[in-house]
Amino acid sequence: MRYGDRVQVQELLSQSSYLSSNDPRLHFGLGSCTSASVEVRWPSSLVEKFSGVQVDQLLTLREGAGQVAGRPFLPLH
Repeated sequence: MRYGDRVQVQELLSQSSYLSSNDPRLHFGLGSCTSASVEVRWPSSLVEKFSGVQVDQLLTLREGAGQVAGRPFLPLH
């Protein structure tokens, strides 16, 4: 994720153990920025880029299809 002159990187791993799982959401703190560019590197080697993504939202992406519409945003605060 790029915002202003900064870059943040996170990796999602599908690890879990018996009767448990990890939260599949990635959370990025962007400070006072109002938009960012997102680059996703999928396990299939497909790389997708999304620019001008507005902040303060839950962004759900599907490989090869882009943003999944209709997902509600529930603020954490």
